[in-house]
Amino acid sequence: DVSTAVEEGTGASGSTSICRVSFFGDALSDNSTAGEEGTRASGSMSIRRRSSLGAHRSASSRNLKVLKSSSSRSLSQLHSVESAAAISELYPMAQDGILSRRTKFMFTLPAVGWYAVKYQKTSFMKQFYTDDYPRVSLGYIAFFSVLAVLIDAFTDPAMALWTDTYKSKHGRRRPFIFASGFFTLVVATLAFAPPAGLSSPALTVSGSVDQSVDPGLCSANATLIDLTTKGLVQAGTAKGYSCNPAVSASLWYGVFHILYKLCDTLGMIPYEAFGPEMTPNYKQRNILYTWQELMLILGILLGSVLPGLVKFGPDCSSTAEDGCMSYWVLAMVFGLMHLGAMLWLAICSKERPTESVDIANPTIVPTLVSCFLNRPFRILIVSDIIEAMSSELPFIVLPYITKWVIGTKTLSSGLLFSALAGLNLITRMCSVPVWLWIANRYDKFVAYFAFNIALFVSHTLLVFISFDKIALIAVLIFFWGAVYGGRFLLKAIMCDVIDYDEFLTGSRREGQYLMFLEFVPKFMQIPSQALPFVALAYAGYDPSLPSAVENSQSAGVIWTLKLCISLIPAGFIGIGAYVLKDFPMRSEEDHHKLLEGLQEHKLGKPAFDPYYKTEVAPPQFYDIEENIDQLLSHFFPNEILEAFQKKDLQVLQRKPMIWIAGSLVGCIPSVWLLVVGWKDMSSKLGASMSPVGMMFLGCFIVIIWFNTVRMLAGRKLVERKVPMEDLSKKLKQMARFTGVDLTDTK
Repeated sequence: DVSTAVEEGTGASGSTSICRVSFFGDALSDNSTAGEEGTRASGSMSIRRRSSLGAHRSASSRNLKVLKSSSSRSLSQLHSVESAAAISELYPMAQDGILSRRTKFMFTLPAVGWYAVKYQKTSFMKQFYTDDYPRVSLGYIAFFSVLAVLIDAFTDPAMALWTDTYKSKHGRRRPFIFASGFFTLVVATLAFAPPAGLSSPALTVSGSVDQSVDPGLCSANATLIDLTTKGLVQAGTAKGYSCNPAVSASLWYGVFHILYKLCDTLGMIPYEAFGPEMTPNYKQRNILYTWQELMLILGILLGSVLPGLVKFGPDCSSTAEDGCMSYWVLAMVFGLMHLGAMLWLAICSKERPTESVDIANPTIVPTLVSCFLNRPFRILIVSDIIEAMSSELPFIVLPYITKWVIGTKTLSSGLLFSALAGLNLITRMCSVPVWLWIANRYDKFVAYFAFNIALFVSHTLLVFISFDKIALIAVLIFFWGAVYGGRFLLKAIMCDVIDYDEFLTGSRREGQYLMFLEFVPKFMQIPSQALPFVALAYAGYDPSLPSAVENSQSAGVIWTLKLCISLIPAGFIGIGAYVLKDFPMRSEEDHHKLLEGLQEHKLGKPAFDPYYKTEVAPPQFYDIEENIDQLLSHFFPNEILEAFQKKDLQVLQRKPMIWIAGSLVGCIPSVWLLVVGWKDMSSKLGASMSPVGMMFLGCFIVIIWFNTVRMLAGRKLVERKVPMEDLSKKLKQMARFTGVDLTDTK
C-alpha cells in the first residue's frame, strides 16, 4: 500500500518534511471504502436518477462533524477521532483543518512565476510590439485582444467542466497542473521573440529603389533595413522600403496572445480550483489566500519591474533597428520559475479521493445555468462583472501613462514605469497583512466591501496625474497600492460560496465556480482590452514623438489615457460596490452553521439555511428520468414555471429562439463594421472599426451558441412529450435556489 509512503501537509505548522509521494502513484487507494459505497449507491438506480441539482453524496452516512476550530485550535480538541479522520480524508493536505507552512508555500509558489509572466506581458508586450522592431498597428492588437477572449468563451467552461469531472489515480487537478507548466514556458518565451523578418522594417513594397518613399508611410527619423545588403537605409530615400505596420508580425502577436490565454485555461483553472480543497477552515482559508496574494504581488513585481531595470543586448522599448533580447530571456526565466513550482505542486500534493466527488451537471450550459442560480454567487458575480468592464484599463494604459502623460523629462520611460510599479507593488504587499487583520477582526465581507470603496476613491484621485509631477504621482500610486492589497478577499469569500453550493446540491464544483468567477468578468473585459487602442489610434497616437516634452501627443491622446486610469474604472467600481449591499455571507458564525447544515444533509436530514433563514431539505432523489432531468437543467426557473403554468413545452423553445433572432439581427451591423474597417488595420496608426465590430460580433455569437443549445434541449422535451409532473418536480428542487416554494404551483 503506497499510502504509507505519503506524508504531506499533516504535520504541525512549520513542518519541514519532504515530499515522498510519486505523481504517478499516490495514496488514493486507501479510500476504497467510500468508492465502494458510491458504487453500490449508483448501482441501485435503473433508468431513474437523482436530480442534477440534488445530487447526494453516496458516502453520506459517515459521521462528519462540523469544523468549528479557529486557525489556532486543532479540530481534534473539539470533535471525535472519527470526525478528524473523515476530514483528513476529504482534505488530505490539512491536519485537522490546519495547513502547514510548507503546504501553504507549495500551493502559492506557482503564482510567482505565473504572474511574472502575465505582468511582463501586460506591462511591456503591447508597447514592445508597437514601438520597437515589430511595429504592429494598434488596430491589430485590439482585434486579437478581442478574438482571444472570444476563444476563451468556449475553452474556459470546457476546461472547468473537464477538471471537475476528470477522474484518475492522479486526481482531478494535478495532471493539468503538471502539463501546463511546460506549455507556458514555450509560449512565454516565443511571444517576445518575433523573427526580425516579420517586422515592418524588413518588408518591402513594390517599386524601384530609386523612387522616394511616400512621406505618410514613415516618420522622418525611421530607420529601415535593406533586405539584400542588410545595410541601413534612411526613410525617404527609397520606395522599396515601407514603415507600414507588418501583418506578419501582427499575426505572430495574435497567435501567441491566444496561446497565452490557452495557457491560462489549461493551468490556472485547475490550479485555482485546487485551493478550496485545501482546508474547510474559515480562517485558514483567509490565511492561505493571504499567502497567495503575497506570492502574486511578488510575481507582479518581478514581471512589471525587472524588465524595465534589467537590460542587456539591444534596447527593447523604442529602437526598432537593433532588435530585442532581454525581454524574451526574462520571459524564459519567469516561465522556468513557473514550471518548477507547478511540477512541485503536481508531484508532492494530494487531492481528495475522486470517489467522494459527485458532479451534478455533466454539460456546459446546465453548469452555467446552475451556477448562476446560487444567489450569493449571483450577487458576487454581478458585482465583479460590472467592475471587470474597466478593471484592466489601468494596467493596459499604464506604460503609455508613464511615457506620455507623466513624461520622460526627469526619468526615462522604462525607469519611471519600473519605479512606480515597484512602489505600488511593495506598498500592496505590505498592506496585505492589514487587510487580513481587518478580515479577521470585522469579517471578510466587511473588509471586501471597504476594499471596494477605497479602490473607488484611489482611482478617482488618479485623474490628477500630470506632466513631470513625480512626487504627487508617487503619493497617488502609493495609496492605490495600499488599497489593492485587499483584492485577495474575493477568493476567500468564493470558498464559502462553493460550500453553500455543496449545501444546496451535494456536489463540489470548485473548477466551475472559479472558472465562472474568472471567465465571465474576463469576457466583459473585451471593451477594455480593445477600445483604448482604437481610441488612441483615432486620437492620433504617434510613437515617434518626443516624450520628454509636455503635451507632445494630442489632447485627445492624453485625456484618453488619463480617463482610462481614473474616472472610468472608478465609476464601474462604485456601481459594483453598490451591488454588494445585498450579499448575505457576513460572519464566521454563519459559516459554522452552514458546515453543520452540510453534515445534517449528509445524514439525510433537513438543515437550516443560515443566510436566507429557511429550512432546506437535503439533496434528494427525484423520480425524473435521467435524460429529461438533464434537458430541463438547460433552463432557468422562470422559464420552466412559465411552461408549467401555460401547460406548453413550446415556451422552452420560444424563449431561446427570441434571443437567437435578436442576436442574428445584431450580427449584421457587426459584420459590416468588421469588413469596412479591415483595410484600415494595416494603416500606420491602425485606426479601424474592425475590433469594435469583432467585439460585438463575438458577443452575439456566444449568445447564439448558448441559446441554440437551449433551443435544441427544448425541442427534445417537446418531441418526448414530457409530462407536466416532471416540470413540477424540477420546480420543487429548484426552490432551494430561488428561495420560493413552488411545490403548490398550479
